[in-house]
Amino acid sequence: MQFYFCELHHLWQKPTVKNTDGLICEFLPKGTDFGKVTDEEVQHAVELICDRPRKVSGYRTANEVFREMVHSA
Repeated sequence: MQFYFCELHHLWQKPTVKNTDGLICEFLPKGTDFGKVTDEEVQHAVELICDRPRKVSGYRTANEVFREMVHSA
């Protein structure tokens, strides 16, 4: 799997990161006390985010793209 590291302060290089941050904030808003968040709540948020179709992936989910990459390796 290839990795790409964005340069610091170059926001245009990381639109997917910013989009994912926004999705996470839908479930765990700013100011959330993470000491009170359960593992199950985090896992539920991750599952919903990873099962959400994305335009950048041809409207496939992150889980679908991951499975395709694993099976093609």
